[in-house]
Amino acid sequence: MTVVRVIQNEVDHASSLERLEQLILADREEDVPVIDALALLIEDYEKKAFPIAAIDPIQAVLFRMEQHHLTRAELARKTHIGRGHISEILQGTRRMSLSVIRAFHTELQIPLEVLFRVEAGEQNDEEHQSVGQN
Repeated sequence: MTVVRVIQNEVDHASSLERLEQLILADREEDVPVIDALALLIEDYEKKAFPIAAIDPIQAVLFRMEQHHLTRAELARKTHIGRGHISEILQGTRRMSLSVIRAFHTELQIPLEVLFRVEAGEQNDEEHQSVGQN
């Protein structure tokens, strides 16, 4: 019977990676359940030990603009958003409205979950700020 243990530290992680590699290289059908279990344990440990920082929405927009060789003026034309409005958003002095988020998602193909990322207690949607102020 093969024993698979929970990975609790860097030593366990290194040894699990080594064991996984050996099992994969051995290429035996009977090792597949152990390979699957080890892979899940390694993935779980790595998510906890090496978390990936959330992507800043403005940095994501700037990155995609660079990838597509877009200037702010070109982005304004493609999204039908004013150049000044885009500049304010990219400088961090104006929040993204829902229409801006939709336009950036469509034109730059940035996932919505990246564009909707907000710090605790903040709102990205300017329309929400006026709620209750009638």
